[in-house]
Amino acid sequence: MDRMSSKDLEATRSIAVFLESLETMKRTGFDEEDGWKLWCMDWLRTSSDPDTSLEMKVHVAKSSLSRMKSIAKVLESVSASLESSIDHVANESRDMIRVSGFSSLPDDVIARIFELYHEEYRNLVGEGDAKNWGKSFRAPNVLTQVCKRFRQVALHIPALWDCVSGRTRHAREMIPILMDRCQYPTVFLDYDFFQEPNTSNSADFLRILPPASQWRGLAIFHGRTEGSREFFEDIHAFSNGRLDNLLDLRIAHVGETPDEDEDDGEDGDESTNIYENDAAFLAEWRLPKLKRLTLSNIIPTRMDCPNLQECRIDLGTNKVHWDIHTLKKFFLCIPLLESLSFSFCNDIPDEGDIHNHMQMHLFEPVRLSRLRSLELNVTKETEGSFLRNVLDILDLSTISRLRVSLLYARNNTKDLASCLAGWLFGISFTNTNSHRVFPNVKDFHLALHKEYKECALPYGNLMRCLPQVRNLELNLPEISEPSFILVFKYLKELRSIRLDDRNSSHRYYLADDFERVDQQKLDQLERFEIEGGGSLWGQKDRLERRLESKLIWRT
Repeated sequence: MDRMSSKDLEATRSIAVFLESLETMKRTGFDEEDGWKLWCMDWLRTSSDPDTSLEMKVHVAKSSLSRMKSIAKVLESVSASLESSIDHVANESRDMIRVSGFSSLPDDVIARIFELYHEEYRNLVGEGDAKNWGKSFRAPNVLTQVCKRFRQVALHIPALWDCVSGRTRHAREMIPILMDRCQYPTVFLDYDFFQEPNTSNSADFLRILPPASQWRGLAIFHGRTEGSREFFEDIHAFSNGRLDNLLDLRIAHVGETPDEDEDDGEDGDESTNIYENDAAFLAEWRLPKLKRLTLSNIIPTRMDCPNLQECRIDLGTNKVHWDIHTLKKFFLCIPLLESLSFSFCNDIPDEGDIHNHMQMHLFEPVRLSRLRSLELNVTKETEGSFLRNVLDILDLSTISRLRVSLLYARNNTKDLASCLAGWLFGISFTNTNSHRVFPNVKDFHLALHKEYKECALPYGNLMRCLPQVRNLELNLPEISEPSFILVFKYLKELRSIRLDDRNSSHRYYLADDFERVDQQKLDQLERFEIEGGGSLWGQKDRLERRLESKLIWRT
């Protein structure tokens, strides 16, 4: 055997001393005040002995220090090895421990977790592209495949099985099983799918569903093929026009209705993107309990849903000249509406019908007395004048919450400044060139999405429209925020500001602005929250001096 090196011998002696010290601690009990003495007993004896020479004391001190440092290195090595073992065991056992802990929960708790998981997945799918609306039926199938207990719990939760998708070639096998598990389904119908070879037709599919009176939700996707438009008639025949318990209705049309087939249509006419007879069928559906409605690329002439509370309207099919007059008539059918969301993409006004637009201003805008929330999402080639025309048909005095989201796409044919100015002017001014006012908006959120570049924006006109705003939220990545001198000038009731700064590099003058804002206005402010704050780090001290405890910094 090779002779051990001096380092190895030193390490061996250090380990021996370490183990001896641990044994001493075990016998005597660990005293936190005197525990350190275990590691240097020879130094204690020598340093306190008056007969020991100075030379010997120095030698023992050096020897003790060397030994304790060697022990420390041993402990460091042992600690690193132990941490590595901890990481390895944790990584290898984490899933098993989680499953064991999760499985130990009571059935009712697991059932509630499953319901929350299914609701979140369904909401996520429902907010996305219309063609994905029916995919939420996959969530419970995943849960039932985890283990036997999960399957037993999941099979007894009706809410997990409420989505009946027509986009399957196994409908006859699946639907009876789903009906046993949930009697009040949400039905998803992709009418383009029924036009594919080797699939049942839509009428056959409807016949194996529960009665329409049991439906709680209905989502319809159609328009890619000519034959897919028959769903209005099919559903009307199946339900006799009575959808008495429907709570949620979604209709998405992905194509365009030819002008020559539309009601008295001529080239250049405004469009509802729905055939006259189909609109008549839709108007006859009785929907007394409907709470939520989503319309994608169609404008109904009339609907029987007097108790509707939430409505989302997405318009953006290849620059259609949308019929704003019909949209106004539709709002008269939903007097109890509380929340309204618009998404506009490639929407343009009908320039050939300016006279009709001017005539429309002679009539009162639609007043929805319970409308509290308005959301505007605008992108691509949408004209600011179209946005202005839509807002002009509504009485906006009841709204207390306004969210505006603007996305300038890179392939936009207009330059950034003119496009944004058009959108902001469309929101800020009416067709009579007077300032639009949202007199009761208390919460305002403005988002300009990530494809922006630096440019000056007419924030002042927008702020002037919102005299009662108390809570302001700005999400403006890669673009300068409005001057806060301007913000405090127009928003005289402001109490809180939230600035999302996670993706920004253009916050040059924020601290300068706050140092110039009148102290009385700052005293009125209760909270200024910054999310992210990377670009503002150099201004943090100045902001803290000015805002003190009102500044909330979330990195």
